[in-house]
Amino acid sequence: MATTSKTPPVYTLNAEGAKQVGVSSFITEKGAYVGEFVRAEAVVSEQGTHGIELSFKSDTGQTAEYLTIWTVNSEGRETYGRKVLDAIMTALRLRSLEPAPGKVMKWNRAAGREEMTQATLYPSLMGKKIGLLLIAEEYAKTGGDGGTGWKMVIVATFDAGTNQTPREILEKKPAAALTDMVEALRDKPLKKRRASAGHGGGTGGGYEPGGGYEPGADQEEPAGADWF
Repeated sequence: MATTSKTPPVYTLNAEGAKQVGVSSFITEKGAYVGEFVRAEAVVSEQGTHGIELSFKSDTGQTAEYLTIWTVNSEGRETYGRKVLDAIMTALRLRSLEPAPGKVMKWNRAAGREEMTQATLYPSLMGKKIGLLLIAEEYAKTGGDGGTGWKMVIVATFDAGTNQTPREILEKKPAAALTDMVEALRDKPLKKRRASAGHGGGTGGGYEPGGGYEPGADQEEPAGADWF
């Protein structure tokens, strides 16, 4: 049986521990983050759109769940999300992705806890260092009392080691654009997106219960889309 010393302990400052006090365990602010995907699960919406639902954990321990990328709609047409996936693959130096059965930890709403769950995964995306530029995007909730919520969205990627963007990687150029990209990040309120969609474009989709936005094939590209 372990015994507790009656002598008061000596404490040495743990600077990293101090930084974590008062900081949310979830990523809630726009910015550049380095970490890895701990889940990359194949998903299909009720409308038949295929996508990949990602869980990201930063090097500082913060997480972003339900980073859903919708890639191919029910008619087989690629959505804008496919470009985002290509940017992720470029940052990770991947030429192809193959689905495979596996198990991951997922939140069970009914049980109120995380549980090991069988799923179809893209293992090549998981466990590798990657840089993400994330913004907060407001969305309309479905069911219940309605209202709106906020979720994090991937708007760009970069090499976690060199800070090169996908374009710089492909064109074999040194890292130069990331600082300006971070400064240009803007969160996206729902009203602003609706107004933008009303002036040509339109999203043509709906919000999934998990927080992922399902764009149609004609989804407007966000500001800075040419970064990809």
